[in-house]
Amino acid sequence: MEVYIHTFTPEPYEVRKPIPVILQREGKDNCTAGWYDANIHSGGANEQEAFDNLKSLVLDAFESLRSEKPESLGPEPKRCLAVLNEYLYPKRDTKDPSSPPNLKEKLAAIDQLYHLLDDATPEQRKGFFESIRRRPWHTE
Repeated sequence: MEVYIHTFTPEPYEVRKPIPVILQREGKDNCTAGWYDANIHSGGANEQEAFDNLKSLVLDAFESLRSEKPESLGPEPKRCLAVLNEYLYPKRDTKDPSSPPNLKEKLAAIDQLYHLLDDATPEQRKGFFESIRRRPWHTE
């Protein structure tokens, strides 16, 4: 049976697009859940337990692979991370100012700033761009 992961609530992750999961019963007390695109599989005593275990394993794999330097990953972990990135992303913690904004927040801020900078002096523009470089999420 095919089902989908639509949310990781209450975990701080968002689903970009539904994650396809294949559930298979294997005997009376065993069920497996697999996300074949990412090559992540889990088991449980019933479908719900296997599904919940898979969700947990997906997040564990995502966190683990994202914490590694890309050049240290082999071909299969790189491929798995690419699939994971295609389907989910970490939520921004709005209570933590050092948490990086998501793409929608960035685009909205850029749009607002574009209109503000039209009327700014060169000194104001320079100060603005210097303040952006001091943000914790800024990378060069």
